[in-house]
Amino acid sequence: MKTILFVLGALVGGFASYLFWVSTPHHKTPLCPETVFVNQFACIEQIITKGEYVNLKQELTDYIEEKKRAGTILDAGIYFRDLRNGPTMGINEYAEFSTASLLKVPIMIAYLSLSDSDPSILDHEIALKEGFEVTDPGFVQHYAPPNALEKDVPYTIGMLLDRLVQYSDNVASEMLRAYLQALSPNDVLAETYKELGLVPDEVEGDYVISVKRYASMFRILHNASYLSVQMSEKALGMLSRSRFDSGIVAGIPEGTPVANKFGERGFTTTDPNNPLITQLHDCGIVYYPNNPYLICIMTQGNSFEALEGVIQDISRMVYEEVDSRRLPTAPPK
Repeated sequence: MKTILFVLGALVGGFASYLFWVSTPHHKTPLCPETVFVNQFACIEQIITKGEYVNLKQELTDYIEEKKRAGTILDAGIYFRDLRNGPTMGINEYAEFSTASLLKVPIMIAYLSLSDSDPSILDHEIALKEGFEVTDPGFVQHYAPPNALEKDVPYTIGMLLDRLVQYSDNVASEMLRAYLQALSPNDVLAETYKELGLVPDEVEGDYVISVKRYASMFRILHNASYLSVQMSEKALGMLSRSRFDSGIVAGIPEGTPVANKFGERGFTTTDPNNPLITQLHDCGIVYYPNNPYLICIMTQGNSFEALEGVIQDISRMVYEEVDSRRLPTAPPK
């Protein structure tokens, strides 16, 4: 009799424990983050096949060599990463190019980092004063903003950051740099560069950076591993409003969201065969439906227009390869 009562008690107790366990929150499946640009794909089924991009890499290598032989470009580097834990691919990805306007993104990141602790900073106002003109011929913009900032007109930090990433405005960049230095006795911007792994401790002359190293910053934003989720989302949202559509954007279907930043640089030389060296770069995240990917393309040649065409071709080739790997949709039951 005691044995029967013991067994019945154990069964009742076990069933009660089971009911308690299934009703507790830890048993529920976590939801995906409610974001648009930051990584939100942890609980979505795989969209494309994840094999290595061997054939594409060879096609891109052949394309770059062909453009070099034709004199269209002098050099190019590419880095690609599937942002849903897929393969990576690089071609000349450790080659170093001038950072040019690409270093404007860390300026934005530095301000958004400060905004995490003091949201009001984006409402601070700065008036354009004498001394912010950009006179160095190497920094005069080929892709200039459609309108110039006006002197003695106050602009909020938020407005200047928008111009920084939308138009790559050099004057807005200098204003934001100066204000950042005045805000803190520490060199916040230099610390940000180093924390993001973008520049060495000491730099002589023009900043240069490898394609792969710069591309890592977009992965940092996508994974919200430096800024908060909210500020990472804000940063990528701002980058998605970039007005530069002559590079990566021109190589993919219209309407595909892209969070990108371009950079340009011109050098005059004493070489009669190459009196002007131009560099044009475009890096960012292409939001292929439910499977975003990171692509960074850096180029060097003698003509911005020729470099635009090369970046567009590479962007199109990569997108078409990603699209060709899309898994077939199961028919409805």
